[in-house]
Amino acid sequence: MSSARVKEGYVRLNLDENDDPEPSPSANPYLQQQQAIIDKQDQSLERIGDSLRTLKNMSHQIGDELEDQSEMLDELGHSMSGVESRMDEVMKKLSKLTRLENESNQWTTIFILIGLIVVLLVILVLL
Repeated sequence: MSSARVKEGYVRLNLDENDDPEPSPSANPYLQQQQAIIDKQDQSLERIGDSLRTLKNMSHQIGDELEDQSEMLDELGHSMSGVESRMDEVMKKLSKLTRLENESNQWTTIFILIGLIVVLLVILVLL
């Protein structure tokens, strides 16, 4: 290390490439304390980094699961559409069958009533 007089009372230090810019650890206890704080901060930052990587992986897994669930819901929706159309067809057939059954019951009732009228007329004529 070389020094040069700049002004009276001040010394300018010039560091060469070979000079060690860090004093020995025993030279300044404040530097030791600062280094300990920096080391603790580095450890904390590493833990935070690990936590962030874990959260990133979890978020990717959640995203993948959401995509899978979305696909399954889409498939279920398509299946339900098919079931709904089949149910509509069945309901139409049941409605048609019910109308036919009601019509046949009406005709049966009409024929029975006509038969009763004929029987009553025959009884009236014979008496």
